[in-house]
This record gives sequence, C-alpha cells and structure tokens, in this order.
Amino acid sequence: MYRIVLTCFDSNIKAESYKEEIEQEFNSREDAEIFMLRSMNDELSTLNQPDENNVPHTRVFIADLDGEHDAIVRMWDGNDYWDVTYYDIEGDEPKEFSIDTPNGKLIAKAVEDVSFPGISIELITDEADGVYPKVLVESTKEKGTRCLIWNDEHDEDFSYIIPMRMGDRS
Repeated sequence: MYRIVLTCFDSNIKAESYKEEIEQEFNSREDAEIFMLRSMNDELSTLNQPDENNVPHTRVFIADLDGEHDAIVRMWDGNDYWDVTYYDIEGDEPKEFSIDTPNGKLIAKAVEDVSFPGISIELITDEADGVYPKVLVESTKEKGTRCLIWNDEHDEDFSYIIPMRMGDRS
C-alpha cells in the first residue's frame, strides 16, 4: 500500500515545517502518483489565483518534479524560489501477486526467509483441497539459485530440484 505525505512550509511566518498525510491509501505507486499530481495541480491553482480584488499575486507558484522529493511546490518571490510543499509517496511494492487462469489462480509470493530468500508460486483452485503443487525459486550462496518443484500435493517433500546455471554458457 502507498500513501502520500506532505511536508508543508508557511512562508509568511518563520515556523517549523509540519507534515500532513493524505488519508487515502493506494494499491499501486501509479495510483498514488496520479492522485499526487491532481492534488498538486489543485494546490497550484488555488495559490496562483488572483486576490479577492482580482489583482494577481506578485508571487508565482510552480511545480518541480525533478527534485529529491516526488514533487515540490515552490514560490518565486521575485528574487528566489522558496519551498512551499513537498509531496512524498511512501510505501512498498506488494509482496504478493496473483493472476486468474483457466485452471485456477496462480499466486506468487515473496519468501523472506533470511537463509533461503526467493519466490513461491502456487495454484489455487475451487476444488476442496484447492492448493496444488508449487514452485519455489530460491537463491543462497551455498546452494546457488535453484527451482524446487512439488508435483504431488500429498507429499510435503519436493519432487524435483532444477539448478539454474549462472554465468558462462559455453
């Protein structure tokens, strides 16, 4: 899940910055980026509007998408740019991915075992004991990278080990 955190600065007073978090959570970084860009555009539109007498501001607010943050709203005061808002997207990529197939749902999961890190893939069906044999790709210094394949759902031991050759193929 992803979230957007704003760091806000008030240029009229010399106070410390403060953080605000947008309450909505996002399933993908792309969804968070789209929402962030819309929010930033709304902020810029509001800040750049003329005052109540329809007089334009002497300050101009711009967006910067090339900084150390995902986006920055800056103010030009005629002499220099001042940071107004930092937009930062925080979160992690999902640790699980699934796809529907004609035979059921394939689920790939990160295996975060320190000794045997890898990825496991299982097939889930609508049948009563619907978890079927899986494939585990693991990589260790001692054993290298290999695929472990379970071909019998009633046996907890794997059926096959397939080493993955790395390096020179000649």
